[in-house]
Amino acid sequence: MFRPLPTLALILAAVPAAVLAAPVPPPATVIAIESFQFTPEAVVIPKGGRVTFLNKDATPHTATPEEGFKFAGTGRLLADESKTLTFADKGVYNYFCEFHTTMKGQITVR
Repeated sequence: MFRPLPTLALILAAVPAAVLAAPVPPPATVIAIESFQFTPEAVVIPKGGRVTFLNKDATPHTATPEEGFKFAGTGRLLADESKTLTFADKGVYNYFCEFHTTMKGQITVR
C-alpha cells in the first residue's frame, strides 16, 4: 500500500523551520548610469530596500552621498560594473557622481 503523507511529513520535518519561513527579499531597484545621467533620477524604495547602481557608460562613475546624507556610496564603478546598497533607515538620500558633478539623483526610503 502506497503511503505518501508520512513520507512527505518526514521530508518536511527534516527541513529547518527557518528555511521554510525565510522571506524572499524583494529584488533590488536598478539605477542605470548611462549617457552621463542616473536613470531613473529619483526612486522610492521601502525601508530595508536595495538599490543596484549599474554603470553602462565606458567611463567610470560613482554614486556618492551629498554632504550630510549617510550611506556607503558605490566607490568607483568602471564600465559594466555594479554595486548594490541596502538602505535600512527611512529618509531621503541625495547623491552625485564625483567625476561628473552635474550628475545627481535621489533615493527616498519609506
